[in-house]
Amino acid sequence: MIPLREQDLLKQFFAERLTGPVKVEHFTQRQLSIIVPGREDCRFCDEVRQMLTELRGLSPRITLQVHELSEARALAARYGVERVPATVLRGQQNRPLLIEGLPSGALFPGLVEGIAFLSTGTTYLDTRTRRRLDRIRDDIQLRVFVSPTSEFSLAMMRSALAFAIENHHVRTTIVEAEEFPRLTDAYRIRALPFTIVGERVSFTGAVDDATLLDQLVKVVEGHTLSAGEGLLGVTGPATPLGGLPEETVSKRGLIIPGR
Repeated sequence: MIPLREQDLLKQFFAERLTGPVKVEHFTQRQLSIIVPGREDCRFCDEVRQMLTELRGLSPRITLQVHELSEARALAARYGVERVPATVLRGQQNRPLLIEGLPSGALFPGLVEGIAFLSTGTTYLDTRTRRRLDRIRDDIQLRVFVSPTSEFSLAMMRSALAFAIENHHVRTTIVEAEEFPRLTDAYRIRALPFTIVGERVSFTGAVDDATLLDQLVKVVEGHTLSAGEGLLGVTGPATPLGGLPEETVSKRGLIIPGR
């Protein structure tokens, strides 16, 4: 799954950056030989499991546990896992990050950097942003829909993961939108990235950390904003859902941070 040359670079990256343990809990689903009504096949369960297995082999600080969703419902519910493939990352501070789908292509650096963030317990956020983030004292869900074919998705993924690591009240879920069409249809998503804050505010496009934090603070403080109102009519750059040809960024294409 991960080319050997990239594995060597990642091994070096992890050796330099990881200072504490990172626990990876992966939820998957067996392929059945029969059709079960209401049960959707997991498109990339095998690929995600293989990717995580290879990542585990690149650092002794990374551990991996694989769970069959049907046999681990209680654990899945604890982490908010509702669909597969789903991956929960936890570090020293035990602040879980949930990634639904295959984080390949343009999303792979976000996965790698998230592992590094969790290992050290710190992120790239500056002091001012951290202080503002500390003002959030109520639990809030941050869900970001992304795609490996969207050049703007990584920035939002990175911000959402950093926010959850810096403040345990922020619960971040990253969703690979193209793998879950029923979910994207339910939210009427037409372009990516697409962000939902506390199920009250949603907006399309990539925004900077300060703007994203503004939305979290507004929701926590009870400002009246309807879903879809977003940034008061202002959105960031985005990629139409399914708007890029598949060959632009391969599902198996991997990018290592800093390269």
